[in-house]
Amino acid sequence: MTLPLAPFQAERYLIDLRDRTAGSPPESPRELAWLWACAVLDVRCDFILIPVLIEDDLPLLETLDRLNRERDWRLPADYFSSRLAIGGLLLIPDPEPRIPNSRCYNLLYTSHVPTRRWFRRI
Repeated sequence: MTLPLAPFQAERYLIDLRDRTAGSPPESPRELAWLWACAVLDVRCDFILIPVLIEDDLPLLETLDRLNRERDWRLPADYFSSRLAIGGLLLIPDPEPRIPNSRCYNLLYTSHVPTRRWFRRI
């Protein structure tokens, strides 16, 4: 008998991100978001960096809170703000929106996104 995997807090969000970014162009920020979401879903823990694909220039936290309600991610109201405060989010801009300055942000923006081959070497 196989026991079901235990749910974790960001599971619904990560499944939505994975599904929205599946089939993205190779070496794009969207592919990186897909790869990272798949990896976190495999690890299934809440202490790893949670990827956030930033697709527009709207206020980040307000947009994430609104999407949390609209897409039924079932995350606590302060989930993204508390993760952002401790540096628990990996922000992936697509292509390059305005990001507020903060020492707590983990911002990944490069002109060359690591390939799948690069991830296999880690």
